Amino acid sequence: EHGALLLRGWKLANAQDFASVVEALGYTSMDYKHGGGARKHILGPVFTANEDPVDKRISFHNEMAYLSVYPDVVMFFCEQPSPRGGGTALVNGELAYQRLAKEMPEIFNLLQEKRVCYRTGLPKKWEEAFQTTDKAIAQKRAEAIGARLEWKADGSDHDEPVAYRGPFSATIKHPIKGSMAWFNSICLVKDEPVTRGVAFGDGSPIPVEELDKIAAVLQEEQVVVDWQKGDIVIVDNLSVMHCRLPGEPPRVVLVSLVK
Repeated sequence: EHGALLLRGWKLANAQDFASVVEALGYTSMDYKHGGGARKHILGPVFTANEDPVDKRISFHNEMAYLSVYPDVVMFFCEQPSPRGGGTALVNGELAYQRLAKEMPEIFNLLQEKRVCYRTGLPKKWEEAFQTTDKAIAQKRAEAIGARLEWKADGSDHDEPVAYRGPFSATIKHPIKGSMAWFNSICLVKDEPVTRGVAFGDGSPIPVEELDKIAAVLQEEQVVVDWQKGDIVIVDNLSVMHCRLPGEPPRVVLVSLVK
């Protein structure tokens, strides 16, 4: 009903305990080889949530919404809560859809009509991400997930490409509930203009002031999970967005991406 479930008091201690819960629930785990964030594989279905410094805010997004293949469910596990801050904020994407359609109809309709393209780097070497040393094969594998790779004009064999992903819809129809939800990563990419970019599907820019207004609506609707050690939060990725709030080290939150 609400799109997220908090499991607290299970006395889970580490990544192995978390992996056991994921596997017991019968989900099919996904890898993250084409993801755009900094993330390390721990074991089995378990990854670090993000390797960026813990004092950095990671804005609202749906997991891997910049690809044609994304997880249905995202499971978070708190191994070590931040001593200050560091919570995870959630937003009901169905409510966000309704508010944005009503309060910002012009940009909402433009995003519906033109869709969205993302520009990102790769979190690992392209040869590793696409399991090949052949650029042509890498390009075909990128296209299979809704992306396009662009290398530097000098043709160097060792340069790292920029990945252009999309165009993708900014919304989604839930396959079970039939409801519409706000589903994208435009605010996440907007906040990292040096390494990432976002535009309408035709390549024209999305006004930054409109993105700021969208981000403000999401923040107004957020519900914050203040982590306790051993917590698990199960999130319906198709109807709920998530955001990492700034914290202080040590903070260890792990994730599993599943179908």
